[in-house]
Amino acid sequence: MMLSENTIFYERRKQTLPINLKERRMAEQRQNETAISNERRRLAEQIRNYEREQFKIPVCLRLDKKEIFGYTHDISPNGLLVFCDVNLNAGTALSLRFNFAQACNIKIAAVVISSRENAIRLKFSEIKDKDWEQKILSFAIQEFKQSSIIQKQSLLNILFSKEPLTEKDINLLDQSSRIHEKPSMGNYKAIEDTGELRDVNLLTQNESFHDSIKRTNETLHKWAERHTYARVVDSGCGPRITLKGKKLIMLSSNDHLGLASDPRVKEAAIKAIEKYGTGAGSPNVLGGTFDLHKRLEERLAKFKSMEDAILFSTGFMANVGAISTLFREDFVLLNDAKNHISLFEGCRASKSRVRVYRHNDMEHLEKLLNVYAIYKKIIITDSVFSMDGDLANLSEICKLAKRYNAVLLVDDVFGSGVLGVNGKGSLSHFQIEGQVDIVTDSFGKALASIGGYVAGSKETINYLRYFSMMSLFTTSLTPVICATVLAALDVLESDKELIPKLWFNIKYLRSGLLKMGFNLGTSTTQIIPVIIGDEALAHQVAGAMQERGVFVGAIGRPAVKRGEARLRLAPIATNSIEDLDIALTVFKDIGERFNLTN
Repeated sequence: MMLSENTIFYERRKQTLPINLKERRMAEQRQNETAISNERRRLAEQIRNYEREQFKIPVCLRLDKKEIFGYTHDISPNGLLVFCDVNLNAGTALSLRFNFAQACNIKIAAVVISSRENAIRLKFSEIKDKDWEQKILSFAIQEFKQSSIIQKQSLLNILFSKEPLTEKDINLLDQSSRIHEKPSMGNYKAIEDTGELRDVNLLTQNESFHDSIKRTNETLHKWAERHTYARVVDSGCGPRITLKGKKLIMLSSNDHLGLASDPRVKEAAIKAIEKYGTGAGSPNVLGGTFDLHKRLEERLAKFKSMEDAILFSTGFMANVGAISTLFREDFVLLNDAKNHISLFEGCRASKSRVRVYRHNDMEHLEKLLNVYAIYKKIIITDSVFSMDGDLANLSEICKLAKRYNAVLLVDDVFGSGVLGVNGKGSLSHFQIEGQVDIVTDSFGKALASIGGYVAGSKETINYLRYFSMMSLFTTSLTPVICATVLAALDVLESDKELIPKLWFNIKYLRSGLLKMGFNLGTSTTQIIPVIIGDEALAHQVAGAMQERGVFVGAIGRPAVKRGEARLRLAPIATNSIEDLDIALTVFKDIGERFNLTN
């Protein structure tokens, strides 16, 4: 049968239509994949450019006894580009010195290749320092794990004098590279005239471990003789303590509500010892889970308006255990620059990329959230900063976390018992309950004991129960601690006078010090820093206060930056007005004696 032309046309169209549709869809898919790939490359380049911009090595150029100061972003075995305010002719010979850090200072001879506005391209001709390799190697050992990809690139280029390494090479060398801008507690140096304890390599060349330990301890002993750390208290925690038989007014205690010596709390602790004894006997997964543990976890979850909670042996372990367990390689952890060291240690123990935003700078935080858009993002912050006493901008941080789909972890150790309805903490204070993903806290402050916990969703807490090494492989909190914290929570919720009394004392002490002209920084909470600056002077002032009957703590590095030493005051609810007046009188005399007031 003969088919008409129209029939043939429609039959062919029916046969080819599905093929054309399939090809069109495949083309659209390829186009989408290309667009996604291009976007990922663009974001990756954005991250590299941001990190390069943040990383600046100071450079000093020396030409005919004239010094020119500038900086560079990157260094290769052949040379570098120096940004400075002068232009030099090509072929000009000069020497330069650049620093990765104070411990790694290297001099190099170089020749100008080219020059443009505000930048000079240099080629290395000779590295003058004979021990330059040892300097860089020493620096690499200390700092390699704390550096970004850009820093590692520069360091390893010089160290191995080879072609620039690929990111794969660097990842092979570094299984846990992180930026970590908090100082380490591990290494110390001889006392200098300023009285500060400075960082140094514990082990020096050709020195045994035991000799190094002995030498360092001799230095530490001399340093401790002139400072006020670790003074031995003869009495219990309270508004007045005994030190070497002398009664002192306590103004540096974290027992904010005075519950560590409250009769109601002490009675509950005694009863728990009589029933349960003094220890838990084993980790919680074996035989160390008691009914008091479960009661306390339920109570804490309710206290923070969260679904569940898990206990840890200390607040420090709660932070390290939560962060290192929950966040792994494909996360970016964004930390406030003044977060507690335990949060930074948790980040360092994780295998995540860690970045630091300027203290309470929401614009900088948002920039980082934009830069690292392709990563899973975690914002980590204290609610009350432990050395400055100011509050995190949690309302704005919550908005940014929601806008950029970031997880939010808040350490509320100095908010609990002080802020919010019935002392429930910063989430209650800022009215953001239900907007924070994870809360960590400690019992060592307002809750009159020791230990810590993490609160969050049931799924998050259940994950920690099974996978947190900090929880699985340590003996459980003793039942007496659980009973103490439960009693402290009872008192906190029932005694309506404690928190107002605490805040009255805070405002009374702060206003008195401000009237005298002391620098109290940006504090708005129970932590009141009296900024002094010089660390040796801060300890000297603390010693003079002790002689006059007032106990205050002097704080220096590594808790604060060099030049920001302070007295860290923290009045408690049970301080009497009479004691505060005595303390203010002493402060007035000491301030005039050491010229601390304006």
